[in-house]
Amino acid sequence: MKRLLVFLFVISFGVCHAAVIVTSGSGSAVTTIDRMAAFTSINARNLDLSNYSEDLLDITVDDLSYLSSGCFNDGRTTGYHYALGGNQSYVTIKTSDAVDMSALEFLIGTGNPISTANVIWETYNDNSLTGSGIFVTTKGSVVGWVDNAAGFDELHVGAYGYAYTSFGQNQAIALDDLKVQLVPEPMTIALLGLGSLAIPRRKK
Repeated sequence: MKRLLVFLFVISFGVCHAAVIVTSGSGSAVTTIDRMAAFTSINARNLDLSNYSEDLLDITVDDLSYLSSGCFNDGRTTGYHYALGGNQSYVTIKTSDAVDMSALEFLIGTGNPISTANVIWETYNDNSLTGSGIFVTTKGSVVGWVDNAAGFDELHVGAYGYAYTSFGQNQAIALDDLKVQLVPEPMTIALLGLGSLAIPRRKK
């Protein structure tokens, strides 16, 4: 019983200060896909992206859609999330039902004619900032964010091919194949822990 109480205490209180980690590569962040957005319905220009939602995920920016063949350096011309460009905002990704995410990843691109993507991001949980950063990657690569402890309920992200150091500058992020892993319900975590405690130890 003492072991069980200690285990439940760690579940409740021991995971509240872990940092958000940025990852690179498909499957580097999301190991179990709970929700995903393929953006296949974005098949024309001038579609409203301010209230775009798919599979209980809200992926929004105060702008209209635009189609370009060079966003990911792979020739795709439709079925991805890309605003008209030059907006001074960022894309917001969150769950429609306010369930926390433990990880998300997507294919990143930009509307700029160079292969570099300068990325700025912030994560939030209950309106409190939980992480932020700037990194450089190559468009057409998969980037991800992980917080297996407390989780996050919102990501703000922008990207630009050239120097980009803060939100409020021109940005032209494109994204596709968004995958999300949700934070398990507390009861699920507790049951998994109880299951591990029930495994008999091998005698030496």
